[in-house]
This record gives sequence, C-alpha cells and structure tokens, in this order.
Amino acid sequence: MIVLHSFLVDQTPIRVYMNSEDIGVPYLNQQPMGVYSSIWNGDQWATQGGSVKLDWTMAPFVASYQGFSIDACQVQNANTTPCIANTSNWWEYVDYQMLASRQINDLTWVRDNWLTYNYCADRRRFKTQAPECARNPL
Repeated sequence: MIVLHSFLVDQTPIRVYMNSEDIGVPYLNQQPMGVYSSIWNGDQWATQGGSVKLDWTMAPFVASYQGFSIDACQVQNANTTPCIANTSNWWEYVDYQMLASRQINDLTWVRDNWLTYNYCADRRRFKTQAPECARNPL
C-alpha cells in the first residue's frame, strides 16, 4: 500500500501527496511544511500554456478566505520529532491514508475542471519527468 496525504477543501480532495520515499522523493512526514498563497503572473505557463492571457485591466486582484482552518501538528524550530512520534493524530489512521472511491471521483472532477498546470505534464520546462509523476496518475 502506498500511503498518501491529501489536502481537502470542504471534504473534497484537491491535492494528493503519495509517499514515494522508496524512490528517493522526500515525504511530508519528515519535513516541516507551510501553506501559503499568492497572486502572481503565471501568464506564460499557468494559463493553459499561455493561450489564455490574464486580463490585467481587472486588477487589483484580491483573494480572501472564509472559515479557513488547518488541522496539523505544529513544528517548533524545524523539529518534527514530536509530530512523527504522535501516531494518534486522526490523519495517521489507515482510513485517511487512502482515498475512498468517492474521493477519487471528486479529485478527478477537481483536476478535470480546475487544474490549470501540472508540472508532471510540462515537457517544455522539464525534459525529464520527476520520479513521483509516474506514481501519481490521479
């Protein structure tokens, strides 16, 4: 079984990270991680290969979050040991380390309808595919 962690928005998976440590890809359980967002110019690659241009006349762009919360283990001074040692976190339970069939369908829908850029499919920028790309077909 390949273990994964997923990011959910309103219980819908929007991003999945599969554990690929066995092929040399660092995984979330050994390194601190942060969540951030920004608005920046991805006009050349994030807009369907540059074919859909951003309409800069609509600026300024504003992003806001409502009811945002993160349930995670807080890391202090890059020390992940207390988080790794705590196997009682709900996200460590086996039920949360695989997607249910409904969640796979939801993730597929999200990717089909909202994904605008996938570095695994970007052959112009990356001539050699990253090792985790072959393992994560969703």
